[in-house]
Amino acid sequence: MGAILAAVMMGFSALGLTQTAPPGLSLYTAYPSRVVRSGDTVDVTVQVQNTGLATQDVQLSAVGVPDGWSANFLGGGLVVQAVSVQTDKTQNVTLKVELPEQTADGNYSLTVMAKSESAQASLPLTFTVGQTSPTRISLTPNLPVLKGSPKSSFNYRLSVKNDSDEDLLVNFDSQLPDGFQITFKQAVGSQEITSLPVKAGQSQDVNADLTLPNDVSAGTYDFQVGVQAKDASATVKLSAVITGQSTLGLSTPDDRLSANVTAGKTTPIKLVVKNTGSAPATGIQFQSSPPSDWKVTFDPATIPSIDPGKQVDVTANVQVPDNVISGDYMVTMTSTSSSNDSKSADFRLTVQTSTLWGITGLILIAIALGVVGLAVMRFGRR
Repeated sequence: MGAILAAVMMGFSALGLTQTAPPGLSLYTAYPSRVVRSGDTVDVTVQVQNTGLATQDVQLSAVGVPDGWSANFLGGGLVVQAVSVQTDKTQNVTLKVELPEQTADGNYSLTVMAKSESAQASLPLTFTVGQTSPTRISLTPNLPVLKGSPKSSFNYRLSVKNDSDEDLLVNFDSQLPDGFQITFKQAVGSQEITSLPVKAGQSQDVNADLTLPNDVSAGTYDFQVGVQAKDASATVKLSAVITGQSTLGLSTPDDRLSANVTAGKTTPIKLVVKNTGSAPATGIQFQSSPPSDWKVTFDPATIPSIDPGKQVDVTANVQVPDNVISGDYMVTMTSTSSSNDSKSADFRLTVQTSTLWGITGLILIAIALGVVGLAVMRFGRR
């Protein structure tokens, strides 16, 4: 039976119907021919594939390295001389090729060799020195025009693209109106940066955060942001459209935030409401936080509008209960516009007792003294 099976297998083999896969290796890189510059350092990713039936320890070498050049294999951040590859698996290594300065223009080649106990493979590489493309970078904003109030955030998203055939370190600069400031940050995180590495043929996103001066007026402000790397540069025009905003102020004609009030009476306090902003303040209302049982009313109760740079006089009528003890009390008064712009001021109000209560007290004292005097005179005679 065994002889018959062996004969059948030999027959199939003779007919080419069966094959036993020999142990083998293969090498692959996406870019076997590259254009480089004198003095460059080039990283070549090499895939080592095990097409055999068992794990193979593969020795690596670079053959025919040009004079003065350096070629080393890296794996896991370390210099390596061999890799272990499981069957039907691929292991990546990096061949770091360093060109010396003043390398003459021309074509150069070397060969990557992979060898195990049962197989070997080779991968020829070609480097052309002196025919590189010029450095090119571009800068593209997501939204070049942003609109908001002086308190809004003006954050521009920019895309920096490296259209060159080499990695670049890109530096940022800007031309801004007086008083404006800008900071560049990584798209992920809040780290401020002044430069950014961008790999060849890739893009990086950054955020440009614009800070406005405190006294900025309404209007459109144009400015430029630029990037520069080696002999290439790019600029883009951005705009910030600042809308007007009201800014309320609340005080008194002489800016004193104190007054005397009388228990049992209503005391008027003159107030001044100002708009120091760049847009009209509308729908202005007033609130107060007086002590318990006190009452504060405003005349007028509301102000329809105050133009920028203008002011309106208002009277706060403070009514103090009869039984309030003399002393200092704090009352907070607040003005608020329809755009939620508000201003508060703390007033120190000194309570004085009423003159009527003083006179009444003197009369009571006099009566008491008279009663005592009569009593002394009457009982003294006895």
